[in-house]
Amino acid sequence: MNWLHSVTVLICILFLGFMPFESIAIRPVLDRLLGYTEAPDYRNGVGCPAMEELAETMSYCDPSFVHITMTLDSEYLRGSMAAVHSVLRHASCPEHVFFHVIAAEFDPEVNPRVLTHLVRSIFPSLNFKVYIFREDIVINLISSSIRQALENPLNYARNYLGDILDPCVNRVIYLDSDVILVDDVRKLWNVQLSGSRAIGAPEYCHANFTKYFTDSFWSDLVLSRVFGSRNPCYFNTGVMLMDLEKWREGNYRLKIESWMKLQRKRRIYELGSLPPFLLVFGGNVEPIDHKWNQHGLGGDNVKVSCRSLPPGPVSLLHWSGKGKPWVRLDEKKPCPLDYLWEPYDLYKPIRETKWVGFKARDVGRYRLWYSESERHRNEAGILVDQELRGKVGLEKEVKAIFWEVLDKVVRSVPSSAKIVIAGDFNRHTGVLLGGYDDVHEGFGFGDRNGEGAALLDFERAFGLVVVNSSFSKKEDHLITFQSAIAKTQIDFLLLRKGDRVLCKDCKFILSENLSTQHRLLVMDLIIMMSKKRRSEEG
Repeated sequence: MNWLHSVTVLICILFLGFMPFESIAIRPVLDRLLGYTEAPDYRNGVGCPAMEELAETMSYCDPSFVHITMTLDSEYLRGSMAAVHSVLRHASCPEHVFFHVIAAEFDPEVNPRVLTHLVRSIFPSLNFKVYIFREDIVINLISSSIRQALENPLNYARNYLGDILDPCVNRVIYLDSDVILVDDVRKLWNVQLSGSRAIGAPEYCHANFTKYFTDSFWSDLVLSRVFGSRNPCYFNTGVMLMDLEKWREGNYRLKIESWMKLQRKRRIYELGSLPPFLLVFGGNVEPIDHKWNQHGLGGDNVKVSCRSLPPGPVSLLHWSGKGKPWVRLDEKKPCPLDYLWEPYDLYKPIRETKWVGFKARDVGRYRLWYSESERHRNEAGILVDQELRGKVGLEKEVKAIFWEVLDKVVRSVPSSAKIVIAGDFNRHTGVLLGGYDDVHEGFGFGDRNGEGAALLDFERAFGLVVVNSSFSKKEDHLITFQSAIAKTQIDFLLLRKGDRVLCKDCKFILSENLSTQHRLLVMDLIIMMSKKRRSEEG
């Protein structure tokens, strides 16, 4: 049996260039990007150099900076933002911390430029630079591992820091994305690397070092003598102090690559990017206090399990292993130590809440428009960050990124799924058809401009139609933006052509505005849904 379910979809005015919107049901990728709050603005404490005096001459090459490098991708974005937040919160001079962020050239979900703008929106005053990591330089050197996540090319970016970072950066702290600091990072920065040692890290000499290599390795008399007179100990590469001058002089990148090439021919280890580091640096690492890497909190690489901290002081917590705190917290299955990570989490998604009626209300820093007639049946609503009000006219580069992301999102939506795109596109499609009768039904306002034509071309490419242009209205009822000097139509609702028949009306509400000049658009949809029968008992 089929039944008709009337849904009023409230369409809010979003401003072009901010985080892109896709549809009423936000897809998981965008959901991970849209839920972040802005971090507090951390400033230098007493005894730090005065930023006002150095601002004109300071660059990231300045020796007063603490340099930190991390990788950044869409999958571990939440962990990376928590790590950055923890560093700034506990730093004595947060304005003198510089982050060198390594992003994959071809992130499967979001490109590096979008991630860059997202980081800036979360940390407006952060000192950082994004470097693009070309995965093709390492992809043919990676061998299979015991866990697929360990095969991500970005895990190997640390091998290339001497080549990627600018030559003036001679020293960095490398941090994984699943760490938080609870101490001043400058204390770690001040550790000196003695002699020819290029890296420093906490060593764990009680660990069984032999397990990191295969029997084939240890049975080979030549390979097993690689350590010579060195006394190698296990160390975790997720937290390292690196002298890039010594790194470059020692050609350590080539030495690591040589072991990776051998691994492709002969299986000498199982564990991703760690073993080559152990082979090259084992027994020649500057030992750093264990408090700077209390690792293994994510369990081992096969089984997720809860672990406790060993006795002693803690400066850095590291959820290495399979389990990540944000995943376990979201699944309501956290380990006790995951609660120590939670205060640094800047991802605050809006939880599902039910209200009855057709109203608007404030929810924290957001404005909510919703429509629901019964408590047991959800209809639709939109939450909008109030800070978006009145912000228009963004740079061309930001707009280009918006269209690039929107294009990718629309392409990723299955043809069987329904799409509702809505927003302030800040362009005019006009009233005349002008060869666009397949995407525009003629009930528009004003004259078309070049950007309006580009919007219509976008719709044509994806089989969409402008819903606003489908209903005959009085001229004043076609206007979506009005100021003291202008009135126009720049806010549009888009549907697939095949879903156009589902829309029964498109109107605006004068009483609810996202800004003083934009009018709230409302679209009425009739969606056919299949009512499932309960299986008969007996």
